Amino acid sequence: MGMYDNADGRIRGRALQARRLRVWTKNPHCANCGDLTDITAGTDRPFELDHTVALTNGGEDTDENCQVLCLRNGCHEAKTRRDLGHRPWVAIGADGWPIDQIPPGEVKV
Repeated sequence: MGMYDNADGRIRGRALQARRLRVWTKNPHCANCGDLTDITAGTDRPFELDHTVALTNGGEDTDENCQVLCLRNGCHEAKTRRDLGHRPWVAIGADGWPIDQIPPGEVKV
């Protein structure tokens, strides 16, 4: 198996881990909320490596098109939903009505 050993052409394994370290070393803060992330396994400040321009939207699978997005605040999930054209997450209260709040990970305006 090579560096690109899956159908969607994304890197995996050691090549992916090396990219995560390179991108995180350049800027360990979440590109959305600014929180400091940690690359250490089992941390309480985990992150995902995100494609700034999604591959599904024509982005390239390069270091330059990658950024750090935190998991703790939901920033990665929220951006992925936007990239795929899904509606934002809405919390529902016990009464069955939406809760008027800014969902975790939504982009600051």
